[in-house]
Amino acid sequence: MLTIKNLRKRYGNFQALDGLNLEVADGELFGFVGPNGAGKTTTLKILAGLLVPDEGEVEIGGLDVYSDGKELRRRIGYVPDFFGVYDNLKVSEYMEFFASCYGITGLQARTRCHTLLEQVRLEDKEDFFVDGLSRGMKQRLCLARALIHDPDLLILDIMLPDGNGLDICRRFREKTMRPVLFLTGKGDVRDKVEGLQQGGDYYLTKPYNFDEFLAVIQMLLARQKRLEENFQASRQITIGSLRLDLSDGHAYLNNADTGLTRTEFSLLRLLAENQEKIFSAKELYEAVWDSCAGTDTSTVRRHIFNLRTKIGAEDTDEYDIVSVYGKGYLFTCR
Repeated sequence: MLTIKNLRKRYGNFQALDGLNLEVADGELFGFVGPNGAGKTTTLKILAGLLVPDEGEVEIGGLDVYSDGKELRRRIGYVPDFFGVYDNLKVSEYMEFFASCYGITGLQARTRCHTLLEQVRLEDKEDFFVDGLSRGMKQRLCLARALIHDPDLLILDIMLPDGNGLDICRRFREKTMRPVLFLTGKGDVRDKVEGLQQGGDYYLTKPYNFDEFLAVIQMLLARQKRLEENFQASRQITIGSLRLDLSDGHAYLNNADTGLTRTEFSLLRLLAENQEKIFSAKELYEAVWDSCAGTDTSTVRRHIFNLRTKIGAEDTDEYDIVSVYGKGYLFTCR
């Protein structure tokens, strides 16, 4: 959550900010739109802790920008409109240097850096000196640098003068399903079609109506929320009061953790995903333990017994794990 209260900033006789109040919830996308001198960059610099306001309060994730500045800088990424880079370093060295500033080193740093450079189309420039990059490439490098520590909040004050925004959109889309909104001066139908084909969710041409801009953002965020809710629902198996959470590998009975072991959970998941299907003890052993059972099936019997006890199969009329004489076991809903 980002909270701004009564923010004011003056440069001499010029009032850049005059009582700005704003709240941005976690997961929301918010953009500042306005002419030069409207206070956009001033606000972003204050949020990043690079500029002190005359009045007001700023909190990000419950942290005060000024008193908690050190901790806050670990949780935000910032790309200014005018940026500096270390020209005498190679691209890979530049990225790994900033990774080390956040305690990311070794293989983890190299993997993280390479992934981000791929996303901004600079993976083939890793061994180039930064000095040899174009302005647009340097700006994309700064974008990758700002993401190196996986920040909670990303503050961007950039354009891509020679970057292919469509290609970057496509590459980000390969890594995430977060919504992408194009704001551009290219109004040709072919440009719009290409933008949508490369993974954009919506395309607004400049100049655009601000109310429409806000409505589009609200629509995209609402749709994203529904997608995430549907995804979470698809990662669960619910049978009466029993719920299997496939994302964390736990089973819950009346919302209380049943305490299943990893093997017990795998066994229950296999049976629950194939309700009314009979599995022999040998088939269960080979599927869950990934090994040949031979003739000894006591391990499966013992786990089935423990499983029925933990999920309360004997105390409910909603479901049961049934032993079918001479054949095996099945999960059934009563």
